[in-house]
Amino acid sequence: MNFDLTDEQRLLRETVRDFARSEVAPVAEELDRTKAFPYEIVQKMADLDLMGIPFPEQYGGGGGDILSYALAVEELARIDSSVAITMAAHISLGTTPIYNWGSDEQKEEWMPVLTSAKKLAAFGLTEPEAGSDAGNTKTRAVLDGDEWVINGAKQFITNSGTDISGCVSITAVTGVDARGRAEISNFIVPNGTPGYTVEKPYRKMGWNASDTHPLSFDDVRGGVPESIHALINVGSIGTAFSGGAEWENPQLCASVRAFVNAGGGFIGVGDPTAQPHGGAVFQLSDVLGLNPLARIRGNLMEAATGSMVLDIQKRLRNLVGE
Repeated sequence: MNFDLTDEQRLLRETVRDFARSEVAPVAEELDRTKAFPYEIVQKMADLDLMGIPFPEQYGGGGGDILSYALAVEELARIDSSVAITMAAHISLGTTPIYNWGSDEQKEEWMPVLTSAKKLAAFGLTEPEAGSDAGNTKTRAVLDGDEWVINGAKQFITNSGTDISGCVSITAVTGVDARGRAEISNFIVPNGTPGYTVEKPYRKMGWNASDTHPLSFDDVRGGVPESIHALINVGSIGTAFSGGAEWENPQLCASVRAFVNAGGGFIGVGDPTAQPHGGAVFQLSDVLGLNPLARIRGNLMEAATGSMVLDIQKRLRNLVGE
């Protein structure tokens, strides 16, 4: 098995590295200090086809693979994590579900404006009561005649409240199966839909130039799958949970590259050539003691528990000598 990068992947990595140093680094501190969303940076990334790297050219994407996408996220995160997470959330969380499971009509409507970053996409899973446990989703969607009526709330949703935010794909309970378990489906809810409210942005300790909001849904109405509010076409109502698990693994591995370099945007703004904390540069898989990629999903889920977080902090202190 050949683990070397292809010529195209090396070229993309160098291109994004140069872009991050020349375009992002000069403005990163100001954007973070003023908590300003990087609209100009996003547009420049779109001009380089970075906002649609892993999607086919027929939809305006870059036609690249997941590794190319991961390399781009990593290079951006070396300079500024706010910019990196803006791109990663748009591609991994917002656009990928529509590409993977949207109907042809939905793809034709949304993919060109998303891959060009004329609009940003968000994904609404996390909730005040359920956290990011998809199986415990509290948001409900009830069929009323030929319309779905959605009620509920989401929190910590990236890219949901910018001037160019186009839609959020949310999880919602649409019924129960034969064993009494909740059936969870996905809906595309465009920004501006009556009853859909993007609440005030969070005050955050970091990633200040990224956009993060709580969302509320109060009798949001949309038609059956042919409409603009359509269920993502995952095969049938109630299958979004299994579909989400399917796309989560490769996309999570790509998104996690935003945290691989302690000298970059892991905590704030950084220089990829710098060696802070006594020259400690390490991968997240090394910190967690994992086999790279093979166990990363399961261990990241465990990291949500207090004991795992404390263990990570301890290993970080040992690595940096603090």
